[in-house]
Amino acid sequence: MEIFTNKPMSTAQLINLGYDRNAVRAALSRGEVRRVARGVYVKSSVPDNSLTRASALSLVLPHSSAAVRLSAAWIHQIPGVELDIDDIFARPEFATVGRDLRIERAGVVQHRYQIEPRDLMKIGDLRLTTLERTAFDLARIKDAYKALGYLDMCASTGRLDLDQVLRIRRQCRGYRFVGTIDRLLPFVDKGSQSMGESKTRLKIINAGLPTPTTQCQVFIPSTGQTYYLDLGWQRVKVGVEFDGTADHSSPDQVAHDLRRRALIEALGWKIFVVRAEDLRSEKWIGDVRAAVESRLPRSTSSTLIISH
Repeated sequence: MEIFTNKPMSTAQLINLGYDRNAVRAALSRGEVRRVARGVYVKSSVPDNSLTRASALSLVLPHSSAAVRLSAAWIHQIPGVELDIDDIFARPEFATVGRDLRIERAGVVQHRYQIEPRDLMKIGDLRLTTLERTAFDLARIKDAYKALGYLDMCASTGRLDLDQVLRIRRQCRGYRFVGTIDRLLPFVDKGSQSMGESKTRLKIINAGLPTPTTQCQVFIPSTGQTYYLDLGWQRVKVGVEFDGTADHSSPDQVAHDLRRRALIEALGWKIFVVRAEDLRSEKWIGDVRAAVESRLPRSTSSTLIISH
């Protein structure tokens, strides 16, 4: 008999239906089901989309609540945001809706702030904050680098309306760290592909350098290929690449990056590779500044005004 329907089910639900953990393990080993999170399973044929995720998270969220912040980000499938899925299910973040209710339940993280009805949506039977409200809540933190990363990652979905984020910010006067959002909104860029790239870009901006272009395009005439640098200034042919361990640690990826950078540098580009540990110091920024200034005409090098 088939255990699973097309909706995620918890271990407790399966046990109530008369199935034990051994039956679940057997279904997993046969590839019939997959694990969504600790204690939550779904048929392997069910796609991993926002509807499936909302259905899964609804198993652990209290009634009369809406998923917020990282819980909402997971459902919205925002790329580049590091998430511990098991932690999201063990400690889901939510806000109560329609009444001021304190949920006394171990593990859950309840946020007590007002959310306008238009900033809520439903996916399946689950309520959650809209992408714009989710972006606002994620970015309302002290760490500006991380906040810009959240905003960039939300923007990278191609669905974020920054005017709506600004509208939410204006109606939330007095909230903690809204000043962070005020400073960062002009710099939000959907071209950023990771939180590390966003942090690198903001460090460059804070150092007084011109804002670099994200996904800076470089055409290689000899091969007919087009490559993209994480950050760059076309006019002076200076690029900056952030190498995150998850994306650039495999031997194949390292070899690919070396070949790609060699082709680009053969066209006169100067490329700086920045790793996570480099972001703790400012030395690399000085090196980038020196390269940019050395490639500018003498009459403009003191102003650092660069057309991308």
